[in-house]
This record gives sequence, structure tokens and C-alpha cells, in this order.
Amino acid sequence: TLLIRKLPEKETFIIVANLIISNCLISNIYFWKNEPYIHDTEKFFNEKFEEFMPNLYAHFKKLGVTSDLYLYDWFESLFTQFFNFKLSGIIIDLYLINGEYILIQTALTILKLYEDELLNSPIIDIFKILKKSPNALDFVKFNTAFQAFGNLKQKFNEAKFNHEVLNIKLNIVNS
Repeated sequence: TLLIRKLPEKETFIIVANLIISNCLISNIYFWKNEPYIHDTEKFFNEKFEEFMPNLYAHFKKLGVTSDLYLYDWFESLFTQFFNFKLSGIIIDLYLINGEYILIQTALTILKLYEDELLNSPIIDIFKILKKSPNALDFVKFNTAFQAFGNLKQKFNEAKFNHEVLNIKLNIVNS
């Protein structure tokens, strides 16, 4: 967020664009449309969603609420439409410093924070909750929920590595 506050608009845009382009998940969504990579990321998210919140996962599945209906909106905006400026800045900083697993951990945190409300909601209200922008989300509450997932970095990197090995094998077979 220091970039946004301290640099002129043009330089900030160039730096942020370069950082996003160099990041695998965002560049695979926007620029290369790498469907297998996107699918594997969504699969990883769904596995962690089911592992950490099995009741909510089952509720979503029963109602036909799939992660592709909300997850990529969150990723594409880096959660800026969901959080206030301060918390959005923290998420963006974490993402730029630590990498793409932060996006998955943040998405899981949102679901965890609203788990009780989502479990007791019909499908139409679920989408309203997933699209709303909370006015006063308590940072301490968010941070506690975020930390409860531990560090997904190693698990995410293992999944990403397995995807890259599979792509190399497919390229060799197809050559």
C-alpha cells in the first residue's frame, strides 16, 4: 500500500502491473487462460474448504454454490471490493510478499468469518453475503481467523509443483 500512497499514479500502476503479471495465479487467470492451472488452484481451494469447514462445504454443494461463482471475483480484485482500504492494503501486501497462497487463505478466512450466517442462508442470500462489503470488519477477528488456517504455503507449493511436473510430463509425451 505504500506504493499507492507514495508514488505517482503512473509509476504505481506500472509496478503493480509488473508484480501481478509475474505472479502465477493472477497471470494464469488473466493473460494465459491456463485452464489446468486454474482448475488445480480451484481444486486445492475446494479441498481446503472441505477440510476446514465440512458443514459449510456440504451446504454449498447441496445448493449448487461452486467456488468458481465467487472465488475468481475475489482473486481478480485482490479482495479490494470486499474489505475496507486498510485491510485490502494488508492483503495486497501479504500477497505481494508471500505469494498466491495468501489469496486462498484469505478466501477461506472470509468463509470462516461468515460460516454461521452462510450455513443458515438460502442460496440467494449466500450470494449477497459473498458479494457484500463489510463496513467494519474487525481486524483482530479477521487476523485470528486467518491465522487459524496455519500456513498453507507449503501445501500450496506442493500442489503447484505437482501441476508443473504433470505439465512437463504431458509436454514430453506430446512431443
